[in-house]
Amino acid sequence: MRALYYCRTAQDVGGDCETLLSDILHAKQSNLAAASACARQQVIQQCINLPDSSDVPQANSYTVCMSSVALMRRCQPALLQGWTPVDVLGDGNCMFRAVSFALYGTEDHHKTLRLHASLEIVDHRYLYDRDVPGCHPVFRQMEIVAPSFMDLLRDVATLGSACCIGALVALSSVVCKPIYSYYPPLQPTFVSPLTQLIVGRGVSESTRQLAVMWTTASSAVYSRL
Repeated sequence: MRALYYCRTAQDVGGDCETLLSDILHAKQSNLAAASACARQQVIQQCINLPDSSDVPQANSYTVCMSSVALMRRCQPALLQGWTPVDVLGDGNCMFRAVSFALYGTEDHHKTLRLHASLEIVDHRYLYDRDVPGCHPVFRQMEIVAPSFMDLLRDVATLGSACCIGALVALSSVVCKPIYSYYPPLQPTFVSPLTQLIVGRGVSESTRQLAVMWTTASSAVYSRL
């Protein structure tokens, strides 16, 4: 006998995700916990789950981001031996689209990822608030200008809003995988603080990681293909 795990399609839950994101976005700071609890109840009742990535077949249709390939050939060509930069839609949701593609072979789950990342941030504020001494190390790095807790939540909960590296901490926690954040070096000796392994809450560094690449030309995700 096996347990059944029901997951509605990304198209089916898109509208529900938008509604719940709006509820979180417009909740007063003092009511965030209650808004999150209500949203989580709706997530359970409406089966707004993410698929099990282990059951998802590898993507066999994708568009290689040639501008990213050219950039990597100039700065770090060795990376192209193991990773392929893949185009995703650059509509402000690119970080979530990239993670969705890396995990599921489709960008369609970006709204669900956004919703779960927003709930993660609200429910574990101590990890995402730069003013809390025990926050995640990403928010304490001198080289990174971390947003305030409310600014981070606003960006993550707003569809079409670009997000900072702090959002990757929440995404790593949600998908239970380390995320390698890669920023192409402009000079051979330059290593951006955006280039680092992001390990979210409760995630083991030994778990197979996925990777995303920061680029202004188009958003790309590294996928082992």
